[in-house]
Amino acid sequence: MRVARSELGAASEHGTVVAAGEQTAGRGRLSGRNWNAQQGEGLLVTIICRRDMVPAPVSSLPIRMALALSKMLKKRIGLMPRIKWPNDVLINGKKICGILCEGSKEYVYCGIGLNVKQSTFSGELRMPATSIYLESGETPEPLELLPFFLDELYSLLSAVQLPMMVRPWLYRLDEEVSIVEGDPGQGTRVSGIVTGVGEHGELRLLQKSGKIRSLYSGE
Repeated sequence: MRVARSELGAASEHGTVVAAGEQTAGRGRLSGRNWNAQQGEGLLVTIICRRDMVPAPVSSLPIRMALALSKMLKKRIGLMPRIKWPNDVLINGKKICGILCEGSKEYVYCGIGLNVKQSTFSGELRMPATSIYLESGETPEPLELLPFFLDELYSLLSAVQLPMMVRPWLYRLDEEVSIVEGDPGQGTRVSGIVTGVGEHGELRLLQKSGKIRSLYSGE
């Protein structure tokens, strides 16, 4: 992500992919959430997208990436992922992939960290983690998965009816959840039943009042 943003910058072509073999300064959507990946353990890539060339709403990119990754894992490995809004992919309730999208005036930098070969994880993680190896026994080379992920993502960038496509994959669908809207340290807690996502990737909750509440960021 850092190389994509600083070293390539405005010279980047739409669709440029930057890959790393290891991760020594991984970070999440919120400050203070860090993780590492040893050499060859994961698929670590950032895709550079020009805002004016993305047919889908830019705010929906994290969910579209999560759906592309989920479909790839099901087709190639036989796993059954679930998308945990706003930016995680889970297998059996454990995190297998994190997604981070950051923007500038002209570009959106879309990053993923997919756990592939890990057999153990640090005890400092905020939620249980897993990998392709732990869930399936398979150990594909991370970069071998990249073309299949990109194929899925390419078709989803222009796909309409995002809510219908995401619904079967959504974690805690039709269950009551409690979410801190915005920054977890400062946001407001909202409760409701998960009904799906909107066209812009927002989470839609059915509240006790009967109204639908749309959340655009939260935890």
